[in-house]
Amino acid sequence: MALNWDITKCNEMVELQSDTEWPITNAIIWYTIGVDLGEITNNNVGEFYARVKLWEAIQGATLKMYKGDNKTDDTYLSFEDVRKRIGLTTNVSDTSRTKFVNKAKRIMTENRFGHSNQLTQTEIDAILANAKLEAEKKMEGANA
Repeated sequence: MALNWDITKCNEMVELQSDTEWPITNAIIWYTIGVDLGEITNNNVGEFYARVKLWEAIQGATLKMYKGDNKTDDTYLSFEDVRKRIGLTTNVSDTSRTKFVNKAKRIMTENRFGHSNQLTQTEIDAILANAKLEAEKKMEGANA
């Protein structure tokens, strides 16, 4: 099945398609598959970000950004990267956090992608909680 996406409901849609922002937009579109959430909303932006942070902790950065002289650096997504894309939708079905965490554990066990960090349940819980707290604080600041 093809991955369908739509960013027309994002507040900064034109900017998200610029040369500097499109690689991040594209990565987040593909992250929807990994994190099992088909859209980014005001209500789930913290959960989406938390799942991205866990995915990155397990697999490393999936985004490479050119830094000049034909060099690339691993780029980890920030909360702001995700927040700018509130309104993005895809045809990915949402799953519960429990199912997502179980998938993450399976990936760590299978090491399917050739690079996988082994995390304990405590580390998984800490990554998810810290990222969600970071998102909530930044959303509160943005709404103040």
